[in-house]
Amino acid sequence: MKNAEYAISLLKRSLEFYSKGKPDEAMALLKESESIFRELGSAAGIARSLAPQAIILQRQGQSDEALRLVKEAEQLFRIIGDERSLQNTLSQQAEILIGLRKFDEATKLCREAESICRHMGDPSALAELLMQNVAFISEKMGRPGEALPLAEEAYRLAEDNGFDDKLKGYMEVLVYLRKKIKK
Repeated sequence: MKNAEYAISLLKRSLEFYSKGKPDEAMALLKESESIFRELGSAAGIARSLAPQAIILQRQGQSDEALRLVKEAEQLFRIIGDERSLQNTLSQQAEILIGLRKFDEATKLCREAESICRHMGDPSALAELLMQNVAFISEKMGRPGEALPLAEEAYRLAEDNGFDDKLKGYMEVLVYLRKKIKK
């Protein structure tokens, strides 16, 4: 009988394949791990198998199927209370929705992901998420004015928490946004 340890090893091996540019091999392992976790009734395992499948499908241009999988992962992460993974799946969904030009839905998910980060009290994760949302809102949605306050907050978080490695990049984004708004 295949067990959780074996399914976890499949997840780890899938990441190795994916990082080596072998998405089809990674997908096969992810589907096998998902199947095992479903047999075992492990919501966490199922969700952790679905989320990377969605990434692969999204990159292959299969946005509808990717969205279906990441929504299922989201629901499972909500059930088990894994806020960090939930935040990641919300951001992943937002990225897919932006690609589908469903900006209002994407914005709602971005805001929920921000709220979760704030609740977790992780300033580094929040700063990263804010900058990701800046990219979504400014570049993909064409709304740099809405993105500027997020970039300013990310910069303040980096400055206040000593994330010196991030300050230069965040400042460049602020300068870019301010120039874009003035045009």
